[in-house]
Amino acid sequence: MTIEIKEKGSKQYYEEIANINSQYMQLLRNPRLKLGNTFRLHTILAAVMPVVFILYIVFAIKGGSFRPASVIVLFVIALSAYASFTYLRKTKKMVNDFLTNGADETLTLDKKGVALKREGSEEVRLRWGNVAFVRVFEESTCFFAEDKSGVVIPVNNAYRDEVLQFLRKSNLHIPIIADR
Repeated sequence: MTIEIKEKGSKQYYEEIANINSQYMQLLRNPRLKLGNTFRLHTILAAVMPVVFILYIVFAIKGGSFRPASVIVLFVIALSAYASFTYLRKTKKMVNDFLTNGADETLTLDKKGVALKREGSEEVRLRWGNVAFVRVFEESTCFFAEDKSGVVIPVNNAYRDEVLQFLRKSNLHIPIIADR
């Protein structure tokens, strides 16, 4: 079965895919894990860490307890803030790129496996023996690679019923996990 995907996904769809990719290993270990909102977490960290950094310096200097260990603590706080800012910037750029440069996609489900081909890029394929499970999220249905390669093949939930119907008719014995 081949599904031609001509329309772009929503901002929520691409943000969900980014969340799924950032939580891939946790989801692979526990496929029923509730998907966390990494955007909110990193936004909070990016806002709070600079304040904590400044307060730590002020209280350390004011209290006269600025020691070598304080430099390590400040370094860890600064590194955490930098990591959160970097995650937010890169993820927002990726989501915006998908929204502005959305290319046509082709999802192929056949006897060998599942493949996603994006116009102008290489095909990503998972053989059925390497699919750990299929998870239905709020915006997407995703195929997770069992081999810990980090490969997730997402499809917009507008095509969920077709995908699930194919899986059921094919008797593939792949766990299907639904959030609902």
